[in-house]
Amino acid sequence: MAESEKTKDIWDKIASITPLLLGVAVTGVAVLFTQIYNYRQLQLNQITALANLRPLLTSDKPAEREFGYDSFVALGYENIAIRIIQLKKDESGRSVLTELKKSAPPQTQSQATEALKTLDQARKLVHIFEFGNATADEDPATLNAYNSGALWSTTAAKELGISSKLGVAVLFDTAVQLGDGKASQLQEATSKVVSPPLNTRDKEKAWLNEYLNLRDTANQRLPYPQFYPGWKRRTDKIRGLIRDGDWDLQTIANP
Repeated sequence: MAESEKTKDIWDKIASITPLLLGVAVTGVAVLFTQIYNYRQLQLNQITALANLRPLLTSDKPAEREFGYDSFVALGYENIAIRIIQLKKDESGRSVLTELKKSAPPQTQSQATEALKTLDQARKLVHIFEFGNATADEDPATLNAYNSGALWSTTAAKELGISSKLGVAVLFDTAVQLGDGKASQLQEATSKVVSPPLNTRDKEKAWLNEYLNLRDTANQRLPYPQFYPGWKRRTDKIRGLIRDGDWDLQTIANP
């Protein structure tokens, strides 16, 4: 076969398979772009879902906030859910953290465990005052009072500028003992004496001591004077924590 014929034969073969090669290349590029588009679309859908869930996280209804945290976890954003619960010290996220502590990957379990500690310290303090036991079981009525008090105390602490675990615990304990309404009235009266924001430790200390003064006066006016000595001991123990500067509740975290 002449050289020219061999060359022509090669080019004929190349020409015959070129459409096939082009088709494979185009298909491959189309698949790649489809995958990229689908991934981007999934990201956009997740961002839209997270944006739609955001109002739930700021709801004043614990059940809605819990649903919001659960939804974040379902979308794969459990670390964000943990962080928000920890920053807000939100009791409505307790069940979410408890589940993550049991079933999540090790790193997430560790983060959930640490976040639970931020909820447990104030709760343990109130348990000690209420039952004399840091790990007492809670009946449904107590649980409702705790959840309501926890929500009120974290919201009030944010409004006041309180940054310490002890400060939140003082508000939490007052709400559990006297109810959210009375605790809120004491907050308003105290703020007339020591004006927020409580942006220094000295100012926070002065506000909390005045708050406890008013709380003690309110306890004296309750219609069960036989219980007042116990209530006073409770208040005095809190004063001791303030006096000792246990702002992170280390004596509760490490009894």
